[in-house]
Amino acid sequence: MKGFVRFFVRHHVPSNLLTVGIIAGGIFAAFHIRREFFPDIAPDSARILLLYPGASPQEIEESIVRRVEDIAIEVDGVDRIETIVSEGSGGIVVKFDGGVNVRRRVEDLRDRMESLTDLPAEADRIRVTEFEPNMPVIQVTVYGNADNQTLKSSIRQVADDLKTFAGMGQVVVSGTRDDELRIEVNHEDLLRHAIPITRVADAVSAWMREIPGGSVRNADGEVKVRTIGVEERADRIRQIVVKSYPDGGLVHVGDIAKVEEGFIDAEVVRQFNGEPSANCTVFRKGKQDAVDMAQFTRGYVAARRSEPLNPTLFERFFGSKRMTGWTLGAKRGPLQVSIQKHNDLAKLIEDRLDLLTRNALQGGLLVFVTLLLGVHWRAACFVTLGIIVAIFGTLLVMDITGISLNLLTMFALLMTLGMLADDAIVLSESIEIEASGGGDVEETVLVGVEKVQWPVVASSVTTIVAFIPLVLVQGRIGDILGELPIVVSLALIISLLEAIFLLPGHMAVGIRRERSGQTGMIDRLMRPIDRWREHRLWPSIERWYRRAALWCIDRRYMTVSAGVAAFIVSVALIVGGRLPFTFLPNNDAETAIVEIRLPLGSSLELTKSVGAHVEKAARAQPDVRAITSIYGVRVNYETAIADGSSSNLAQIFVELSPVEERTRRSAEILDAILKAAGPLDDAESVSVQEISGGPAGADITYQFSGDDIDEVRLVSAGVKELISRVKGVLSVADDDFNAQPEVQIIPRPGAAALGFTPADIARQVRGALYGIDAHVFSENREDVDVRVRLDDRLRSRGDFADHLWVVPPSGIAVPLREIAEIRERTSASTINRLDRKRTITVTGDTQVDTYPESVVEQISGDVAQVMAAHPSVQLREGGRQRDLTEAFATLPYAIAAALIMIYAILAWLFGNYTQPLAVMISIPFGVIGMVGGHLLLGSDLTFLSVIGLVALAGVVVNNALVLVEFINLEVAAGRPLREGLVLAGEKRIRAILLTSVTTILGLSPLVLEPSFQAKFLAPMAITISGGLVSATALTLILLPSFIYIIDDTKKLAGRIWNGRQPIDSTDPVSPR
Repeated sequence: MKGFVRFFVRHHVPSNLLTVGIIAGGIFAAFHIRREFFPDIAPDSARILLLYPGASPQEIEESIVRRVEDIAIEVDGVDRIETIVSEGSGGIVVKFDGGVNVRRRVEDLRDRMESLTDLPAEADRIRVTEFEPNMPVIQVTVYGNADNQTLKSSIRQVADDLKTFAGMGQVVVSGTRDDELRIEVNHEDLLRHAIPITRVADAVSAWMREIPGGSVRNADGEVKVRTIGVEERADRIRQIVVKSYPDGGLVHVGDIAKVEEGFIDAEVVRQFNGEPSANCTVFRKGKQDAVDMAQFTRGYVAARRSEPLNPTLFERFFGSKRMTGWTLGAKRGPLQVSIQKHNDLAKLIEDRLDLLTRNALQGGLLVFVTLLLGVHWRAACFVTLGIIVAIFGTLLVMDITGISLNLLTMFALLMTLGMLADDAIVLSESIEIEASGGGDVEETVLVGVEKVQWPVVASSVTTIVAFIPLVLVQGRIGDILGELPIVVSLALIISLLEAIFLLPGHMAVGIRRERSGQTGMIDRLMRPIDRWREHRLWPSIERWYRRAALWCIDRRYMTVSAGVAAFIVSVALIVGGRLPFTFLPNNDAETAIVEIRLPLGSSLELTKSVGAHVEKAARAQPDVRAITSIYGVRVNYETAIADGSSSNLAQIFVELSPVEERTRRSAEILDAILKAAGPLDDAESVSVQEISGGPAGADITYQFSGDDIDEVRLVSAGVKELISRVKGVLSVADDDFNAQPEVQIIPRPGAAALGFTPADIARQVRGALYGIDAHVFSENREDVDVRVRLDDRLRSRGDFADHLWVVPPSGIAVPLREIAEIRERTSASTINRLDRKRTITVTGDTQVDTYPESVVEQISGDVAQVMAAHPSVQLREGGRQRDLTEAFATLPYAIAAALIMIYAILAWLFGNYTQPLAVMISIPFGVIGMVGGHLLLGSDLTFLSVIGLVALAGVVVNNALVLVEFINLEVAAGRPLREGLVLAGEKRIRAILLTSVTTILGLSPLVLEPSFQAKFLAPMAITISGGLVSATALTLILLPSFIYIIDDTKKLAGRIWNGRQPIDSTDPVSPR
């Protein structure tokens, strides 16, 4: 190591070139690094899609779901199986244990599903895919008083244009109806000709099918043979022959049915600001840059709206994705309908990264000013240069290794801003002390480095090992925090290498310049400050410290007792609830979803009238920018895929003004909207979900599962009642919705005499009501169904079974009731299952000033009593509670791992086993500053506060480490212990205060940031800053007293063991 340092001290040109190269590479990386909200989360699940059109949830559960679940559970590494089944479809999510090869497990699951062949004939093929979390980036909507075809063609053109961008993710179009060629058969005409509807479908299928006939080889070559079916047009389909009579008479499709080219008959209404609309959502899927996609989309939409580009100066010279999008949109020209971008979640990324960048610049300025108060201005510049090298070097490595710039990695860089100065401060101060005595520049620099290099290395490594165990935290929070310790470690390693190898060369140049007598304008301006700093500021601080340290050492037992008492009081404030704990703070949002569910069977008109109250109330709020309403279907916002369709469902997406442009939080605005909307008595449930880009879900979630669904309902109803009684809880609901009416058709034994089978009857009933897909063809890049069914006159009747006739093979039509028993029953509209058992999920949200964790704690005893009375029902925490449990389950292991590694490093450095304990005693006293900081700033304690305390362990040890090393040197030099303790503190107080203050000030802009955007990360910054304040003070005051107590203990042990007073030697503080 010494040889490398000597090389850079002698040859400053390579040092400068390396410095410039790292900074230039970092600047390049800063403009190209991928940006996103949170780090990528590796897929850990498989998704199984089940499609059985027209089937009830119970039928899908019995015929498909149970068998699929039984196969899935046999795959190695399965942690949990979640199933949801609705009419016509079902979805199963298979979650795997951490650490398994998910892709291999998905392939295994897919192979096993291929062996499942005896499924219902009408069911589609089972699809198994790797479940990759998608993040919606931005939405584009076309709207206006136009027909469905105009909206459809417009949004498709928009989606196609967006896909041309090289860095575009997935673009999903929604709100349009697929094309359909519909054959609506007249029931009376069928009966008159004694034709079953299945025969119509079979005839259409047979006439429209294209069948290859092979090939003919002749002397000229090979000729392909193909039989062409009827052209896929309504006028040609009308001419298809369905039945022929012996007298030559023919019955054509057109004789018994109406054939129309149109759209699927879906009872769905989608509106944007009250007008018909269609939508496309841009998703980040994979390694795309969310901000680039949004910028391209913004430019494109602006051009289609005929808005000017107004490029910035930077865009004029270097271009931008926004300009590229605008250029494409300008070529297309205006649309026939209006177009608008909204729900721009990429803006949240930009705003928060801008906020952290601004905080970093402010913190960097404060760090530089602090350095000027501690060291010579040249040394301050060199230390600041080292921070810049470390930051840009980290960005360069992040870009090379594929780590994105996101909320957590940006915070990691901000958090290390002050830490990056620590090594350089200690080294520069050591070099300046050695250089002040004269001598050869090269040798004095080398001696200064050699004197502190191993404590500096140890201090950096202890900080790194305090962060690394955070990768052990599991669950969604662990996934989010995963890259934070990696980026912190990268920054600290680069900073350490720069401080040891590059900084000495820079310092040597400065020392040579100073000794040569060359002075510039900056030297002359800074000379008064240098004199004030060296002759007044620090001598005064050192004198104050000497008096305080001697006073505390002489009263060491009282001093240590006071510190312990402060620690106990701080812990008591947490345990006693005086400092409230919440898992994660409620982030402000710019998009929210109001979900409304009416009782099953409610008409679409009634659902729209209920939703209209919410829309009207939302439009009256000045902070609402746009409203998207969807009736008749529930859309998963994270996938843009419909989760279920029914006339009793409504979703209202409310887009709010940017956070910085309003004074009210999103929760307050939504409360005002619901209050203004009125009681909404017709609704069965009304819930609100805020989209803030972070972990989502209800505040309180319980999952109850068991084999007896009636008992599960009883338990869930009891827990719902318990939650509802708690003050501050609102929107308590479950997913066990009212049963829907069902007509069951049971063939009579006599049906067989007429030639009927249950399958014959089922197919004719299905054809009459749901319809039969006779043919499918592709047109305009979509699959178009040719569907045969009865017309609306019979399908819309509730007593259809009394009027439906079926035709047996004999050709004599009979009423359905004569050959089958008709039963009216009720069945669940949706079935939820967890680990192969029926499940009901109970959820609840809390008011802004109510903590979900306190609600759960308050009802935990009553919930336990309910569960004890029903041992066959299993309770699982979900959502926020599950995240909390998973995170805290592994946190103790992370803390233990950090403490063990820190102890090992200190034992290696000091060469004994007891001194590391003296150094590590400062770690728990960080709790004092953590509690005090949160109380002073009015911030709640969160899980990130606890994570900050773990990270703080490595930071607070650094000051104590260097101090104890110097105490050892003073005592080894022959000074009495009391004098050595004080003298070492005097010598190191400048470095200790500078390293602590720079870290605190580097984080202070984020700690004091008033905006809602900083609330998520602020608790962690408060813990580190507040903990450093208390730990630094206690290191300088409490640690010498504690070391002296250790020495007292050693003397007492010596008297007890030897029976005499041991001689006061000059050995180091604790036995080696």
